[in-house]
Amino acid sequence: MLKKELKDWEEEQREHPCFLVKQMWLCHIADVVNYCHDMMLLCGRVVGPNPDADGALDYAAKLKRDQTTRNLLQERFGVDYDEKVWGRSMEAELKKSTNEKALAFLDSLDSLLDRCEMDVKTA
Repeated sequence: MLKKELKDWEEEQREHPCFLVKQMWLCHIADVVNYCHDMMLLCGRVVGPNPDADGALDYAAKLKRDQTTRNLLQERFGVDYDEKVWGRSMEAELKKSTNEKALAFLDSLDSLLDRCEMDVKTA
């Protein structure tokens, strides 16, 4: 919606989707036929992602676009702006995922050590 209102199609990339919205967008893009049809109906053009906007080349610019997007959303939607969704970042999601995997690994390791101790005691 913001992209259409701002006509933020190519060069400027003033706004940037948050991690969760970007994941949904990429899933929608994967359905090429429906995505192209939907974009033509909604925007009159196909809107594609800009991989360079993800921060690999200029992370400071990405952070600025993220903040601009949050500001625009707050301005546009007011109290209906969902900070829990739009405040999430890829970095936070990766950290959360990594922490969960590390905890699961430690639990598995602990369980394995318990079994080894039991085997030693029964031997």
